[in-house]
Amino acid sequence: MVLIRSLLHESDRLALLSKHQIELEEKLGLLATLPFEMPETKRPIGLTLRLGWHPTATQQKFLEILNMSIQKMNR
Repeated sequence: MVLIRSLLHESDRLALLSKHQIELEEKLGLLATLPFEMPETKRPIGLTLRLGWHPTATQQKFLEILNMSIQKMNR
Protein backbone atom coordinates (compact mmCIF):
# COMPACT_ATOMS: atom_id res chain seq x y z
CA MET A 1 0.00 0.00 0.00
CA VAL A 2 2.86 2.40 0.68
CA LEU A 3 4.12 1.94 -2.88
CA ILE A 4 0.65 2.34 -4.39
CA ARG A 5 -0.03 5.51 -2.40
CA SER A 6 3.32 6.94 -3.46
CA LEU A 7 2.70 6.14 -7.13
CA LEU A 8 -0.76 7.72 -6.99
CA HIS A 9 0.51 10.88 -5.32
CA GLU A 10 3.52 11.36 -7.60
CA SER A 11 2.15 10.40 -11.02
CA ASP A 12 -0.90 10.25 -13.27
CA ARG A 13 -1.62 6.60 -12.43
CA LEU A 14 -4.79 5.02 -11.12
CA ALA A 15 -5.33 1.93 -8.99
CA LEU A 16 -8.08 -0.48 -8.03
CA LEU A 17 -8.39 -0.31 -4.25
CA SER A 18 -11.09 -0.50 -1.65
CA LYS A 19 -12.44 2.86 -0.54
CA HIS A 20 -11.39 1.96 3.00
CA GLN A 21 -7.73 1.80 1.95
CA ILE A 22 -7.61 5.46 0.90
CA GLU A 23 -10.06 6.84 3.43
CA LEU A 24 -7.55 9.27 4.96
CA GLU A 25 -6.19 10.48 1.60
CA GLU A 26 -9.73 11.08 0.38
CA LYS A 27 -10.64 13.07 3.51
CA LEU A 28 -7.50 15.18 3.04
CA GLY A 29 -8.37 15.78 -0.64
CA LEU A 30 -5.22 14.03 -1.84
CA LEU A 31 -7.02 11.29 -3.80
CA ALA A 32 -10.48 10.92 -5.30
CA THR A 33 -12.58 7.90 -6.20
CA LEU A 34 -14.57 7.21 -9.34
CA PRO A 35 -18.06 6.02 -8.40
CA PHE A 36 -19.10 2.73 -9.93
CA GLU A 37 -20.61 -0.44 -8.54
CA MET A 38 -19.12 -3.92 -8.71
CA PRO A 39 -22.02 -6.09 -7.47
CA GLU A 40 -20.15 -9.38 -7.84
CA THR A 41 -17.50 -8.39 -5.30
CA LYS A 42 -17.70 -9.38 -1.67
CA ARG A 43 -16.63 -5.93 -0.51
CA PRO A 44 -16.77 -2.47 -2.04
CA ILE A 45 -14.09 -1.88 -4.69
CA GLY A 46 -13.48 1.49 -6.30
CA LEU A 47 -11.27 3.27 -8.78
CA THR A 48 -9.02 5.87 -7.21
CA LEU A 49 -7.37 8.81 -8.91
CA ARG A 50 -6.00 12.20 -8.04
CA LEU A 51 -8.32 15.18 -7.97
CA GLY A 52 -7.95 17.17 -11.20
CA TRP A 53 -6.20 14.28 -12.98
CA HIS A 54 -6.49 14.03 -16.78
CA PRO A 55 -5.89 10.58 -18.34
CA THR A 56 -3.44 9.85 -21.12
CA ALA A 57 -4.85 8.25 -24.28
CA THR A 58 -3.94 4.78 -22.97
CA GLN A 59 -5.47 5.47 -19.57
CA GLN A 60 -8.63 6.82 -21.21
CA LYS A 61 -8.92 3.64 -23.28
CA PHE A 62 -8.51 1.55 -20.10
CA LEU A 63 -11.27 3.55 -18.39
CA GLU A 64 -13.57 3.08 -21.39
CA ILE A 65 -12.97 -0.70 -21.41
CA LEU A 66 -13.50 -0.84 -17.66
CA ASN A 67 -16.72 1.15 -17.99
CA MET A 68 -17.99 -1.13 -20.77
CA SER A 69 -17.23 -4.18 -18.62
CA ILE A 70 -19.15 -2.68 -15.70
CA GLN A 71 -22.13 -1.90 -17.92
CA LYS A 72 -22.18 -5.51 -19.17
CA MET A 73 -22.10 -6.78 -15.58
CA ASN A 74 -25.08 -4.59 -14.68
CA ARG A 75 -27.31 -5.94 -17.46
